Amino acid sequence: MTNGKILIFGDVMLDKYVIGDALRISPEAPVPVVNITNTYHTLGGASNVAHNLVNVGVNNDIIGGIAPDENGKLLQSLLQEKNIGDKLKEVLDVTITKTRVISRNQQMIRIDMEGKPINGGLYNSIDQEDFAQYTHIIISDYGKGSCDESIMQKILRKAEVAQIKVLIDPKGSNWEKYRGAYLVKPNIAELEEALGRKISNEDNEVIEACQILLHKYDVQNIVATRGEKGMVLLNKNMVHFFRAKKVEVYDVSGAGDTAIAILGFGLSEGYSLENSIIMANLASSYVVTRPQTYAITKEELKSLTSKILKD
Repeated sequence: MTNGKILIFGDVMLDKYVIGDALRISPEAPVPVVNITNTYHTLGGASNVAHNLVNVGVNNDIIGGIAPDENGKLLQSLLQEKNIGDKLKEVLDVTITKTRVISRNQQMIRIDMEGKPINGGLYNSIDQEDFAQYTHIIISDYGKGSCDESIMQKILRKAEVAQIKVLIDPKGSNWEKYRGAYLVKPNIAELEEALGRKISNEDNEVIEACQILLHKYDVQNIVATRGEKGMVLLNKNMVHFFRAKKVEVYDVSGAGDTAIAILGFGLSEGYSLENSIIMANLASSYVVTRPQTYAITKEELKSLTSKILKD
């Protein structure tokens, strides 16, 4: 493990996979009948960010909401298996769960259980945390209710006092809650949500969109992820493009989680923001070549970034 420690806050999820053969159509309705051959569970959402970090050797704790149900217990047992610091709170009516049914490597349907915050959600849990033990904070906002404006601003104020950088994977149109953050990492759809209009994934339009948000919300850095076109960094001093390596995409699930995790890894290890983005770009391009939600390993990251790590 590295010397740094990162705090993850956000919408934790359990990813459940149901694998089987679909060899016939149901007589009851025009839908495939799946004969289940295997089921398994992985860490999803904010907990997938934690999984990526621990896989590359970063100690981390995670704060998020679960319910006192079977899926919540499963999620906690997975965190324990991975040696991730469990600071989950029972503040949801249902543990957020995504169930994907897969046949012959094709996702046939996804079934979601959407948990809603109860008893004030996670607001009071922030007061109990000692931020001084962390090098960075990563916010993984999936728009499920954990990252409302009051909680986000409380975290950002407390982090500013502790002089800790906050990296945010955003969701939704309300960027006011991210005001003053060190870094926000939207994809194209998230840029569109924030602006309230469509944009094309062309350099000039992406730059314009990022510049508007950068100045409107006093964000220090925006790193926009652009799929096959890579990433772009904008701040008050520069615009820097990071082109993506061409790969054959298998599954995009969790690629954003990997990107924000490796950004945090790079910065916590003392790499420049630019080199951290290069690592994140390579890592997220790699995980989309793997099936299902995949957390990159330390060995895989080292192989992808060996030249940068030497520099």
